[in-house]
Amino acid sequence: MKKNKINLSLFVILVFLLFVFLLSFIKNPDKKTKNEKVKTALVSGNITDEIRNFEIKRGDEILEFKCDFFNGSSEPLWFCGYYTETGNFFLPAKQDKIRSFLFELSRPRNLERIILNKNRADSFGLGDDYAFIFHFISGKGSNEIRFGDSNFSETGRYLKGGSDSSVYLTDKSFDRFLYTGLNQWCDPYLISRNLGTEYKASDFMNLRNPDLIELRHGGISFYKPEENEVPSKILNLEMGDTSNFKISCYKIPSENNYHVNVVYKNPLKSKSKDFEYSVKISEWTYSKL
Repeated sequence: MKKNKINLSLFVILVFLLFVFLLSFIKNPDKKTKNEKVKTALVSGNITDEIRNFEIKRGDEILEFKCDFFNGSSEPLWFCGYYTETGNFFLPAKQDKIRSFLFELSRPRNLERIILNKNRADSFGLGDDYAFIFHFISGKGSNEIRFGDSNFSETGRYLKGGSDSSVYLTDKSFDRFLYTGLNQWCDPYLISRNLGTEYKASDFMNLRNPDLIELRHGGISFYKPEENEVPSKILNLEMGDTSNFKISCYKIPSENNYHVNVVYKNPLKSKSKDFEYSVKISEWTYSKL
């Protein structure tokens, strides 16, 4: 009798283990939902075509982008910089990089849904203090995308959209745009090469120093010359199509740097507006002007 009870117990245990084993082969619908893979664009192409302003924010750092139409061109020219209490300070951006950025937004990519719980987003580096937050404004409204931590194997990066509580994992092809620094986005040349063409020394009629077009600036200048302040140096560079650059230099008090205001004009284009920006250069660069 005792032996039969032992055999019965062993049989029950065996049946239970067999049941657990069979369950491991049954797909869990909840698990499938969390690991769902989709292929989609981060922002649809018809929206990226209408984006005219966006910003990149990480913590307290914010880099602003805006575009304008210049020289009657149908293609917008992009600027990057800052809105401050004392004014708006923008430099020409790297146009090729902006185009690549917008292409990556609209390119279909593989996304793997990781989690549906909105409260867990911070654990993927997607909180306000750490994530790279892209905020876009177009004629069809606004949109937001957040990029957080890399995954453990460093092969992908977590992201989420503004209206979607889900967290996704994608490849790292977007990493080259995860910067709030001006130097990563702005055109580095004193004479901008992003006016719709890349200028060469031969384009200028009165260029005494061909190295001038190779000189680089040190970023935005926030210095504002006094109303009657006389420039320490003025250069007028003319081109064969009558367009011209006017470069005015001012010594920045208590610094070994110069404030340089650059204005480009094209009088033959009736709808053309002046293209203007201000940068900072070192004494060494100033000596090369």
